[in-house]
Amino acid sequence: MTGNCIADRTFTAKEVGTMRNSSAKQTTSNASTIRHSILASVAAVSALAMAPRHSLAAGVTDFTLTSNNSSVSINPNGDPSVADGLYNWSVDNVSQVAEGRVGQGFYISANGGPALPLAALDISSPATVQLQAFGASTNNLATVNYTGLGYTVTAQYYLNGFATGSFTSELFDSITITNTGITNLPFIIDDYTGLNLGGNGSSDSIKITSSGTTATQTDAAGWNATGVSSIVPFAFEASTTPSLINAITGGTLGLSGATASGPNNVSNAVEYTATGGNSLAPNASLSFTYDELIVGPGPSNSLPEPGALAAVVGAISLFVTRPSRRGNQPPRPLQPA
Repeated sequence: MTGNCIADRTFTAKEVGTMRNSSAKQTTSNASTIRHSILASVAAVSALAMAPRHSLAAGVTDFTLTSNNSSVSINPNGDPSVADGLYNWSVDNVSQVAEGRVGQGFYISANGGPALPLAALDISSPATVQLQAFGASTNNLATVNYTGLGYTVTAQYYLNGFATGSFTSELFDSITITNTGITNLPFIIDDYTGLNLGGNGSSDSIKITSSGTTATQTDAAGWNATGVSSIVPFAFEASTTPSLINAITGGTLGLSGATASGPNNVSNAVEYTATGGNSLAPNASLSFTYDELIVGPGPSNSLPEPGALAAVVGAISLFVTRPSRRGNQPPRPLQPA
């Protein structure tokens, strides 16, 4: 393991499968407190290697992942007809992203350049997409590879849907940036989330806690979304939509640290910085995972404790985000510039 990646221990394929199927009861009123994420390195997971997978043609406009009661649609290559990144997340047929808006997106500034969505990074060819059915009969895991100038970026999306009628869904998005150049690589990454809970975000409120690692969004109808970062971000911000995404896509990186917003159409972002003396060394990699759990006002207010895989496939190490109510150590912060 190189760079700033955190390695707690290696999990076996059996343990990964156990995490994927783990279940525990908890009321939705405590949904925002049941999870505590750590980042772990996985050297090899044979179950993932055997999972059915296929690659999409380079330049594919968008793709959809499905899992039980959930689906997400993602635009990896800048299709102008839809928003960049994740533009749809349906839970029991209720849309959680406003039409035309970004639901989740990564924005990177490398070597002092402007902040760009992943689709704008590739210098050689459009991004390649690989879909997998991990522990399921439908494609629920996607790996997207980009090649920048002196670095590569791998983004992964893992959808963990729950039973029909549970109004519960979980999405893991992870990113790994690797310095393929011969000099240190300074960069800033923003991971943006803009949800429209229950299909009507006008009454949503959001609060960021735990040094920026946890964001909890609620609405008047009883929907709840909790996002957990695997490492402490350098900066964060809770704000209204679309002001925050407009600032980021306008090239402004440097989040304000605001911890609350709403009731309104709200959004949030976390920022990871590796600049100055903390720039990424040649051949080094940095990875993090963001885990978003949505729970709606369904007929049952019991919540199974989710556990899922956020894997970086191929030559890149695998990472597992493991939510737990046991006494794990808190996420380790990146060092400021």
